[in-house]
Amino acid sequence: MKSVEWKKGAKPELVLARLAEVTSVSDGGAIRVENGEHFGLMPILHNMLVYKRDYSFSTKVMFRMKAFSICANAGSLNKDDFIGELRKQVAAYDAADMQDFRLTSSLSISHGLLPARIKLPSSTVYCHSGPLPKKYSTRAANEKHWRFNFPNESPLPSQYTRVVVMVKAKNVSDAFHKAMHDLNFLRGLLGLRYNPEQSFSYGGRAYRPLNKVMLGGMHCIHFADGALSGVNSYWYEPHFSAIQPAGAPGNVAKEKASLAKYLRFRFKYISRYPAGDQVRIVSCIARYALALDEFDYNATLHKLWSAMESLLIGVGQKSDVMIKRCSYVFDDPEYYFQVLTYLKDYRNAHIHDGVGDEEAERHCYSLQECYRGMIAFYFGMSDFFTSIQEANKFLDSSNDPQVIERQIELLQRAKKYIHSG
Repeated sequence: MKSVEWKKGAKPELVLARLAEVTSVSDGGAIRVENGEHFGLMPILHNMLVYKRDYSFSTKVMFRMKAFSICANAGSLNKDDFIGELRKQVAAYDAADMQDFRLTSSLSISHGLLPARIKLPSSTVYCHSGPLPKKYSTRAANEKHWRFNFPNESPLPSQYTRVVVMVKAKNVSDAFHKAMHDLNFLRGLLGLRYNPEQSFSYGGRAYRPLNKVMLGGMHCIHFADGALSGVNSYWYEPHFSAIQPAGAPGNVAKEKASLAKYLRFRFKYISRYPAGDQVRIVSCIARYALALDEFDYNATLHKLWSAMESLLIGVGQKSDVMIKRCSYVFDDPEYYFQVLTYLKDYRNAHIHDGVGDEEAERHCYSLQECYRGMIAFYFGMSDFFTSIQEANKFLDSSNDPQVIERQIELLQRAKKYIHSG
């Protein structure tokens, strides 16, 4: 596959022809668009493209806009010239050097619990119970603009742990994408430890996320010397409201040591799998955090279900396969098969018919229990299975002891047969 191609069956010439109709170029080379139609056409064109490698959304938009500008100026808005120019942009980007960036933010974890330094797949996270290092005080340039939308909140809540995520990338948007992915992975691991298995409330109340390990309100990207990547250029949580930080034990030193051990062993379990499978597990755990960030519990259910599918089934396999495999990890597989079947039916009804109910929160906790059992299985068996595929094949095994005994007999006979030959 080349660096970028058109999706099979796509007809980009139809979109490009419409773009050509509404686009003109001045004598000075400035591109003019006659109406707002291009705002709808550009996303369609974007989704007709398949990239060989993973790039952040913003980087792919940059490729697209540069290719569009060059082709428009040349009067050649056709699919062959456009894809050719797009490949040139990707090649130039790939050839560029990596740069050092820093993301500053915070996590709703009590002070003093997180290790000072945490090595993650694409970054290193430095945790601070007190203020951020002085060179990152440049963040303050963004605070006035940020507080316009959040007048009663702090961009760095005093009770949260401050974090600096060190990452290498080729531009600011990729740096943010990589750093946040790793930070969400860390939040997922912490959430598996600190998120409650169940929670009950009485009387009416506003919906709130099920996650207890949330991000702070404002995230900034800095260069290595602390300078901001841009003034009034920051990222934020749209529904931000500070919460009580997770993990406030009576003995901080004991909990800190326990948490460090917990993280160390989880990293060890993941590292035993092949590189591609490590990426899948890390992504699945990051998606767990993002699912529980949602205020809409039906959205949480959909996202958490999809996260589980990303490990339990392959391309083209149906959710019934996931249900069977996930239920197999429990001591009472028949019960969990029923739970997951009901959750599947509820999810499908909500997707297709918009049908939900007032117990969506309870459904999320039930699905989280299944997620915890699933991820514990992959962790706990990491020293036995050589891949996720092999682990999933094991989960396809029968629940009938007699069937298993017969399979053992057949395999033993096959072994003797091969040796006798």
